[in-house]
Amino acid sequence: MGHPLEAFERIFVISLTSRADRRREMPDAATVLYMWNPFDGPVMRRCKERIIEKYGALGTLPRIRVVYHHALFIDVWREDSGCAVRRIELPPDELNKAYLITFPT
Repeated sequence: MGHPLEAFERIFVISLTSRADRRREMPDAATVLYMWNPFDGPVMRRCKERIIEKYGALGTLPRIRVVYHHALFIDVWREDSGCAVRRIELPPDELNKAYLITFPT
């Protein structure tokens, strides 16, 4: 049995817990990508570049939303002038910060 959200037709869950999973492609039709601090800084930078490259080529980058929770490497996104980074307000008992990253045209 997979992730509980996989029961929904339009939700794809890609676990990044194994080497095989890391090689899987992001779905072409993605609109929201959720990450809970999955990588170190250099890998996060490559992930960001891959998102921009893939969805830029598809012409859908302005529709992509990245939700980055427990964002230890948010500066990777902040340093890129093509990314708009906004903090998401979470309940006061949530100690980890979360950000919404968009790609304005």
